[in-house]
Amino acid sequence: VWVVVVACLAAVLGWGLSVVRTRRRSHLASRYYLDLSAEGLALAEGEARHQIAWAEVEGIWVDEERIQVVIERKGEEPLRIEPRYGGLGAYGLAEYLGSTLQNVLDS
Repeated sequence: VWVVVVACLAAVLGWGLSVVRTRRRSHLASRYYLDLSAEGLALAEGEARHQIAWAEVEGIWVDEERIQVVIERKGEEPLRIEPRYGGLGAYGLAEYLGSTLQNVLDS
């Protein structure tokens, strides 16, 4: 009988933790996003917010040592992006950003 009670308590505790994690993830989603449009990209990483027009982008590459996507900008410091968006790794994200930039430039 005690085994069943302990198992039920463990299940309730696990469910409760799952709810807390889900709420936390949805809260963090509003603080961490990458939005691409025809005009450029909008990036939010915590409190830091960046708006970059595609015309400002000079290059997109992967920093293999830091495992980050680097966006070179005209007259600005490069913007470094952690590969946490869209389930893509660093190379996938860099390729996606590069193809989006190319599509905008071609149109």
